Amino acid sequence: MGQELQLRKSWQEWPEDEAFRQGLARLLPAYLLHCRWYGGKARVIRSLEFLYVMPWEAGGLLSCFLILKLLYEDGKVVFYQLPLALVPESVPDEECMARVRHDGQLYHLTEALHLAAFRTRLLYAIGQKAVYHSADLTLRFYPSSLFPHGMKPSGQSRELHVDQSNSSLILEDRFFFKLYRKVDYEINPDLEISRFFTEKTDFRHFPAFMGGVELQKAGHPPIVLGMMVEKVENKGDSFTLMTAGIRRTLRRWQEEEQRGRLPGAELKETLALLGERTAEMHLALGSGKEEAFRPEAFDSSYRIGYFQRLEELVARRISLANRRRQGYPPAVQEELTFFETHREDILNTFRQLKEMKTDGLRIRIHGDYHLGQLLWTGSDFIILDFEGEPESSISARKLKHSALKDLAGMIRSFHYALYAVLLFDEKQEFTGIPPETGHQLYEYLTENYLNAYFRAMGNSKLLPSDPQICRQLLHIHTLEKAVYELGYELNGRPDWALIPLRGIHYLIRQKNQQA
Repeated sequence: MGQELQLRKSWQEWPEDEAFRQGLARLLPAYLLHCRWYGGKARVIRSLEFLYVMPWEAGGLLSCFLILKLLYEDGKVVFYQLPLALVPESVPDEECMARVRHDGQLYHLTEALHLAAFRTRLLYAIGQKAVYHSADLTLRFYPSSLFPHGMKPSGQSRELHVDQSNSSLILEDRFFFKLYRKVDYEINPDLEISRFFTEKTDFRHFPAFMGGVELQKAGHPPIVLGMMVEKVENKGDSFTLMTAGIRRTLRRWQEEEQRGRLPGAELKETLALLGERTAEMHLALGSGKEEAFRPEAFDSSYRIGYFQRLEELVARRISLANRRRQGYPPAVQEELTFFETHREDILNTFRQLKEMKTDGLRIRIHGDYHLGQLLWTGSDFIILDFEGEPESSISARKLKHSALKDLAGMIRSFHYALYAVLLFDEKQEFTGIPPETGHQLYEYLTENYLNAYFRAMGNSKLLPSDPQICRQLLHIHTLEKAVYELGYELNGRPDWALIPLRGIHYLIRQKNQQA
């Protein structure tokens, strides 16, 4: 960036340098819009404040942990983490936030994660259980019981450049460090669940918890800045695995002698294993004795409150669709018309929650469960990212729900995988596949996954004992997930909004046929 700032105080005292602080505050809104992890691109920032600044000299590097408080035009307040560093050497243009004149010398202001010295110091501090104090702030690093005692970092590290809501590092080629960007005064569910699995259960199909970093102001709860887990060797995410299996299935179907036949054993075995691992995850999550993980009743206050949130979700999606309707592709506009005209059908489905009585329990769940959240090792699944839905607050992500809510997320992911191939395959080799074949394959994927899941859950009290209530609740959560996805796609990639819209269409028709 071309901005140049003057820093007249020391780096540790820069928040007291009024001109520097105001200059930095002016340039940050534009900088944030270029960050792949920033989730507020569709909002207008009304004000930006530096909530906390914690100076940290990382191996001689001038760095700090900065917590931003953003107030948007719609009244929403969010906190974002932005670790900064001031370096005399040049940095790539896309990583330079500003040039800084200080003590007659030119420096460059950049994100600290881009620098190897900062990354190495993170790992060292976790291993050393380091604690730092500044004014009324405490910066705390801590390892888990699995962290290798006496380990000396070699300095090998790299930053992962992927599209996600956080930032990720690989340290020593054996640890995965996730720096949370959107933060709050509550323990992040990702760290909380990973630590619970590691320390309190026998479930092991996830990256083991290795340590964490938090920042605390005196008199306030700590803010979790980051978490470190073991690095798991893998062959890619399970969305890629599933789309590859779907392509092979469709190619076989296109061969005349294969038409009308269901997929082979390979895909069925993969789905069965996925169902088993999902059940094992839920049984572990439902085994907790402390308040944060103890199962709770599916009571009326929960059901009524949840229905109200679903009403608000539908209203927000229709409002979003109407604001930008003319800019969407024709096929999306057509499906949006169906969505809007069937608003009452959707709400009537959700209203079933209000009167639903079930002996099933509510537990902590994954919260954003889909194929992209699982790695494939070549023989098994590893489940990642227990943060929950990015659109929700951290407190909302920690609410307990039916385990069926996670199942709905995975079922919707099957629909995404299938229609990503049918609608958006670059080679367009499946344009002749009839809709009924797509429905048949989707139902095959869903049926095999659910059969394996319910078989592995056995007679667990976590699920409704009445099969009809179980199907009804799963349908509600699946429709909810499709409506939720619609907002994500309309905001980010309108062409792909066709997938959740087709899902909503399918679910409404399916419900009407069963009525």
